[in-house]
Amino acid sequence: MYALSVGVGNLSRTLPEPVYALLSGLNAATVGIVAVSAVQLAEKAIRDKISRILIIFGACAGLCYNALWYFPMLMLGGGLVIAVWDGWLYSQVQRAKTAWRNRHNCPTDSEEANTTPVEMESIQPVEAERTSFIALLVARGQLATTPLVLDLFTSMYLAGTVILGGGPVVIPLLRSYVVAPGWVSGRDFLIGLAIIQAFPGPDFNFAVFLGALALQHTQFPAVFGAFSFWSVLRRKSYAIHILRGVNATAIGLVFTAVYRLWEIGYLTPQNSAGQSLTREPWWVVITTISYAGNAWFKVPPAVSIAVGAILGLCWYGAVGR
Repeated sequence: MYALSVGVGNLSRTLPEPVYALLSGLNAATVGIVAVSAVQLAEKAIRDKISRILIIFGACAGLCYNALWYFPMLMLGGGLVIAVWDGWLYSQVQRAKTAWRNRHNCPTDSEEANTTPVEMESIQPVEAERTSFIALLVARGQLATTPLVLDLFTSMYLAGTVILGGGPVVIPLLRSYVVAPGWVSGRDFLIGLAIIQAFPGPDFNFAVFLGALALQHTQFPAVFGAFSFWSVLRRKSYAIHILRGVNATAIGLVFTAVYRLWEIGYLTPQNSAGQSLTREPWWVVITTISYAGNAWFKVPPAVSIAVGAILGLCWYGAVGR
């Protein structure tokens, strides 16, 4: 990943036109892969009606605003909603339903079994991460001038703490954190995102790529890393309820990631920061092929990405000149 960041960082500002077509094909295929992830994660998380509501809420709210604090707050809000629902509100609703049925002699609702609160067995609470991240924010706020390496580490650390909904949820966060401050160009961000989809563990590799690229032309060493630590609180039921809501809301944000990537995937010499894929129908075709190939025919992501690149070059040869 470090070698890739060095290569991408040394690219000239203006690339040959066929390269932009290739990269646009890569990005279009990447959108299809991320969309598959969003659907699959949603299917796993939708176990009751409240989860459905939170996924929709996360997807819609994520489209409306984007800031350093916004996504984590949405996820925390979802966690609190589930905690209230599972801990108190659900039982009150069931009592009200039972009383109403008894009064009107109505049969039991056949869907009632699907509304029972469920437990999340696969999510591990991250209380230690939250505590350490707050400490980092406080330390950064006390400094008159914040070093780039601390800003970068804090941003990446925050993205790592909200990865519960799946890796794609952090893509809009990462773009805001590294492109908006000017640490990484929008073009280089998209190049790395598309190429790294072909590697195992793409999101963790992408974080390494972005960190090395951001520090490449500074006095700080670009070769560094940290391994996340987890504190397991499985015995505390309130944490499981909260994380069930956090997970559902985060999965909604993965759909937000699909939209945001869609809106910046088409690269041209005149607009290397990216524009909507809908400006050229061929990119929509590539996204569709990528999605269908991965979801329905189990085509590996690496193959889908390679096919997207080839189709991008085909477009340039046919109509892009």
